[in-house]
Amino acid sequence: MQYATKDIIKAYGDMVEDRIRQGWDGYLLTFMFRQLSGSDWSVSRQMELEAERIYATLVTRVVRKPKSEKQIPQLPIMLCCPDFPVFKHTKSNLADIAINDGRHLHGASLMPPTSRLRVSLTDHIAQHQDLYMRPEFPLIRLDVRPILHDAGYVVGYGYKALQSGRASGDSVIILPRSHSEVTDSPAAGWRGLYSEMRVDR
Repeated sequence: MQYATKDIIKAYGDMVEDRIRQGWDGYLLTFMFRQLSGSDWSVSRQMELEAERIYATLVTRVVRKPKSEKQIPQLPIMLCCPDFPVFKHTKSNLADIAINDGRHLHGASLMPPTSRLRVSLTDHIAQHQDLYMRPEFPLIRLDVRPILHDAGYVVGYGYKALQSGRASGDSVIILPRSHSEVTDSPAAGWRGLYSEMRVDR
């Protein structure tokens, strides 16, 4: 199982490297959240919904008509995985470690060579904080850094919880999941979560 997990992580890294060689821009993402309540499943789902919301907000700023089948090859890609602090190595802010026991999301984003964005993803997020970090949602910080070299290593770093067994392969978030989900309303996802949280899991 450990060997298979390493193969999966390598496959993600190879895919990111291949896209970058084709002219896509790669970025390392870190999602940090307010304190989240509920079961472990509920916390995971809230983080997942935030990744989906960020993607749904971003995609229409990258391609004009994301529902068009012709645009599918040009849709941005986002790969996210739960992550936890490694205390013997961490230099994180103590507040970040205390919130949600340090749990957050790491991910890689790939932006297509042809995009409506006229700036890097790093600059876009920095310039539109109010668009992505909104008070009614739990995301409080989205750190975006360009992947300049060693994309496979960077992806492996973001997926270290998968390699250690603290996260499972099912917890990896791959966006877009399907063409039908490209422009689903993020609010609808949150309404669904509130309904699901009423069930004793």
